[in-house]
Amino acid sequence: CEQRRKKFLEMVGNPSIPLVLSNPANLMYLAGFFVDPFSLGAGFGGILVINPDGTCVLFHDDRLPDSVLGSCVTEKVCVHWYDGIQPAKTQRDLALVAKFQSRFPGLYISDIPGTETGSQIFKALGLLRRKKYPDEIAILKKCVQASLAGHEGTAQLKDIEQGPPRNEDVASLMGKRRRRLREIKMTRRAARRTGRSRRPS
Repeated sequence: CEQRRKKFLEMVGNPSIPLVLSNPANLMYLAGFFVDPFSLGAGFGGILVINPDGTCVLFHDDRLPDSVLGSCVTEKVCVHWYDGIQPAKTQRDLALVAKFQSRFPGLYISDIPGTETGSQIFKALGLLRRKKYPDEIAILKKCVQASLAGHEGTAQLKDIEQGPPRNEDVASLMGKRRRRLREIKMTRRAARRTGRSRRPS
């Protein structure tokens, strides 16, 4: 990630002021920041400040899943938002922005699509993603080997004889279930009639 950030700064002209990024894809690529989508933190992210020297500060709230712990950054700032007991003092996103702006006053989010700076950032990152580093190539090779093994295993399944259809068994079970449900309903109706007949007049 550190090499990516330095190369990224070169491609955007080595700015003299920090760049502020919040796009989830950009944070994943430049800092390894990933929010597990199957969690209560889904839909929320972080703010990454990249200094001109390549060091960076990551801001995220304290309710995100453990997947964010693997981020590769110079400094992490965990912002307290909600403890699950007392009401939150502000909205989740606003708590993060307030903490970031108190640390870096005068800075704003840079990677906003449609702006001049945002377009430059997305263009640079798009070009960077086309170039793979040796560790990335090694991982891709492992993925290819795993995929080939999966295809070979699937091919072997063709040699297994297919058993007879089980539709008759399923129909039999469904018929037994319907008969059992009818018996339960009839028993309940009989119990209600017996209860009414025993009531004192």
